[in-house]
Amino acid sequence: MFDPDYDSLQRDVRRFVDLLQACSNGVAICKSNRIVPASPAFVRLLSVKGNDELIGKDFSSIFSVATRAGTARKLDEILVAGLGHQATCSAELLRDDGSVVAVDASIDHLELNGECDRVVMHHVIVAV
Repeated sequence: MFDPDYDSLQRDVRRFVDLLQACSNGVAICKSNRIVPASPAFVRLLSVKGNDELIGKDFSSIFSVATRAGTARKLDEILVAGLGHQATCSAELLRDDGSVVAVDASIDHLELNGECDRVVMHHVIVAV
């Protein structure tokens, strides 16, 4: 059984946070369908003031009202059909100012101690 030491876990966490901060695509990590950390690029993509405005927000609430139910369902279906492997679909994100941005959303999952979290990366197609 793999039993990493505390220092190596801390290094891995720091490297992951550094990667999240540097990524040019918008990345959101979700736990129980709630956004936990998000990358600075994701914060900019949604035109919110900071990560604090996203943490705890329902994941499906970031989609445009017109596509909210369909997009969230599509991502869930793709994730299940892909048996947990990464999948991509188109989506529309609702910005804080009410405008919409079209993205390709890639979803993957992480499982740790029986809990499944999601990692979603958004690549901008075009701002509407």
